[in-house]
Amino acid sequence: MSQPDVLATTISLFDHETSRSRAEKTFPIFGLPRGGTTAVAGCIRKLGVFLGDDLPVNLEDPLFSRPAKVNAELVAQRNADHAVWGWKFPNAANYLDHIAKDLRNSRLICVTRDLAANGLAIASRHAGFDDLRALETVFLQTQKNYSLIMRFHRPTLLVSYEKLLLKTEETVREIAGFLGTEVSEAQIEAAVEFVSPGVYRPVTD
Repeated sequence: MSQPDVLATTISLFDHETSRSRAEKTFPIFGLPRGGTTAVAGCIRKLGVFLGDDLPVNLEDPLFSRPAKVNAELVAQRNADHAVWGWKFPNAANYLDHIAKDLRNSRLICVTRDLAANGLAIASRHAGFDDLRALETVFLQTQKNYSLIMRFHRPTLLVSYEKLLLKTEETVREIAGFLGTEVSEAQIEAAVEFVSPGVYRPVTD
């Protein structure tokens, strides 16, 4: 078994050349609420991946943010329109099973965040959530995410929100490598700039 790269800022699982080299790719971006998925999605969008039209500030495509409305027809239409595309929805693991067979060369991007910070952010954002309930939410969704990754056994990139903030360029370049698409230095710079103070608002509340 190969040794882990101690200098890496992300973790890549189950990747293989057949998936990397295929022209068609689909990138579901998920994680946890208040867990940094917007920052990662913003970088991926700057790197040239289509994530939807007229996206709101949180970069969640309304067509994919209502689980009951996400179906094979919606995926088929997006496949027809774009060879490479994705979407961001923190709780997408809750419905990915229902459309797994319709996704074309799915390459999962799961965003992680420090447990305590994520719990505090959820508790401060949602009325009625104390710290214990917020931590329970983090634990349960993390378990769902891990279970899905192991069950799908698809190429997966685990992206740490903290690493993205602390080692932005290194993390952006690793994300770009996982995308397997042609990415210019200008796009790398734009993605790094997106995470810079004053451009992207870090998840603090």
